[in-house]
Amino acid sequence: MEMKDWLPLYREIVDDLGLSEENDIMASRELAALISANDELEDRDVNLALLEDFIRSRTCIVIGGGPRLEEELDELLGGDRVLRDLGDVTFITADGATSSLMKRGITPDVIVTDLDGGFEDQRRAVLLGSLMVLHGHGDNMDVLRRWVPE
Repeated sequence: MEMKDWLPLYREIVDDLGLSEENDIMASRELAALISANDELEDRDVNLALLEDFIRSRTCIVIGGGPRLEEELDELLGGDRVLRDLGDVTFITADGATSSLMKRGITPDVIVTDLDGGFEDQRRAVLLGSLMVLHGHGDNMDVLRRWVPE
């Protein structure tokens, strides 16, 4: 998505949720500095190439939190169709949904998070090979300052 298309949507989200665009900008700059200061984090271009490999020509299953998450995961993973019918599958989890997948013995390929839930499972998943897509916003900087350097 082009920035010119994204900004109006972003500003609508900011207004709807009562967020601060200024704080989000400061958070993104601070997150960029934290990442740049950590030599152990891979280069952005390397990670974008990995992300493309995980997604291109594959079936992607995106798993986010919700009131029926556990039930729906059991259905997906234990149903008649099972995943064998889907070919190469990429699991993408959002935040705490990572824990729900991990407790079923499946490590997600990609985790999209702001580190506000289920961090220990997210960290374990990264150690097992998951790619983490991390975003900062105005109200999660304390968590990012704590975990990004690690």
